[in-house]
Amino acid sequence: MSGFSGPNVHQFMVQNNRHQTLSSTVIVASLVYMCFGPASAAGQDLLARRNTAGLLPTDCRRFVETNPPKDASPTSDALKTLLACYKTAKRELSARAVPTIVSATTADGAPAKVADTLVAANAANTATNQWLLRQHINLKALDRWVGRYADTSRRANEWPPELSELLTSSEESHTTLEAMLAQRGLRELFSATLVTGAVVGNGRPVDEGSGGEQTAAALAHVVWESKHFGDDRFERFDFALGGRFGFVPALSLVEPVDDSAPAESEESPQAVYQEAFLWDLGARANLRANGQKSAEVSLGVRIGQTILGTQSVLLDRGQSSVLSVPIANGATKAELFWEAALAYNLFNNPMEVVHGEGSTVAPAFSASIAWRHDSRFRGEGALASFDAPDERLVFRFMIDALKVIDRREVAEKPRTFTFGFGVEHEAPLRRGGTTVPSGTKLIFRGDIDLLRALRGQ
Repeated sequence: MSGFSGPNVHQFMVQNNRHQTLSSTVIVASLVYMCFGPASAAGQDLLARRNTAGLLPTDCRRFVETNPPKDASPTSDALKTLLACYKTAKRELSARAVPTIVSATTADGAPAKVADTLVAANAANTATNQWLLRQHINLKALDRWVGRYADTSRRANEWPPELSELLTSSEESHTTLEAMLAQRGLRELFSATLVTGAVVGNGRPVDEGSGGEQTAAALAHVVWESKHFGDDRFERFDFALGGRFGFVPALSLVEPVDDSAPAESEESPQAVYQEAFLWDLGARANLRANGQKSAEVSLGVRIGQTILGTQSVLLDRGQSSVLSVPIANGATKAELFWEAALAYNLFNNPMEVVHGEGSTVAPAFSASIAWRHDSRFRGEGALASFDAPDERLVFRFMIDALKVIDRREVAEKPRTFTFGFGVEHEAPLRRGGTTVPSGTKLIFRGDIDLLRALRGQ
């Protein structure tokens, strides 16, 4: 076994298991601390978000920053203040309805570069979106007080005349705001993104000492997600549905066909990445990370199916190739899987903008640890003697939209293109005995205008 035998193999597997367990513990502990942290810090972070939730007058903020008591009774002063708050919100919304014009000239009157104008327009658009979404949060907070006052008045059979005017003003403000949100494509029910790139996979054999098998494949799938239900409240929790469908290379355990393997070789079953079509559907609960306006921690579950594109694969063995097929354990080309994952996502914009624009499907950085049950590795047939082969542990991280600078001559503006890189490592959950070996996927993504690049622009 190329230098591994007897006690050496056992010691290697035990050390690997300890390292894997320690890494998992460190990742989980880090995510939990980022979520909750000290109790006082969590409270201060929530209060800070409330205080910066919009541009309402000071008298209105006390309604935004506090929850109405169950027995809140409407007073004339409170109703008048709330009415003034709605009128102020409507007036500001009407003023914002005029599109922001980005100047096409610089401060000295010279024509601005197209790239600079686009950057300024994007910044102005993001600022307007953030303002609108925070006003949406403000109005939702005011609505809670109006609803509580209305319930109290109905129970007491006393309906103040100011309350009717207040309900009308609330409806008018919401109508104006919803029209502006719809015009800018905010608050859509679903959003999706197309993920494309190249994948280089390396799977290990059951015999740990005999090397691995490297393959390359294309990545092309759609990631979709619903709106985050509950994100317009002040609580830090929200809930979303989501899923994927498309072509994603999948780890498979194959063995050589008897006629294709050289007589002098002793090929062991080999983990290798094969082209596959994948779909899944899941749900996740999200918690805004403590002290971070652009990050959230998620706990989710999902179920899906992996459909292999072909049953056979050629393994390169130098001067010859070995034809291999999935190991005979009763599994078919299409098998179900389910998993539970803890993830950390970091975005380029505040969460109010991210949720409103539906860009939660494309975080700038993401990391996760998941437990997966994969029916393709069921413990039957040739895998009957394996130790829990269908129980897997998956580590993932992805950093996207990196701006790679192509430096030029002195005083020439650097040129950039965006690049993304990720790693997915899949390993057996139990490593005490013989089991399905581990595999690693390297994911590469890029975004560059080839025509402009060829012209040196």
